[in-house]
Amino acid sequence: QKQFAEMQKTIAEPESLPVGVPVEGREGMVRSPYHDEEGGWVDVAGMPSGSKVRCPYSKKIFLVP
Repeated sequence: QKQFAEMQKTIAEPESLPVGVPVEGREGMVRSPYHDEEGGWVDVAGMPSGSKVRCPYSKKIFLVP
């Protein structure tokens, strides 16, 4: 039962993932929230808002704005 309760908790809690930052003047491009330096752009063209994307730099997941 403990496993089931933990699974329900995981399903019930929305993930708190960071959101990519739109690149001004570059439609479909966002800046990875995990990339601290200039650049860190990720092409998310055609992906709906809220989609999960894997950062090619950090390999961590973030959301499309």
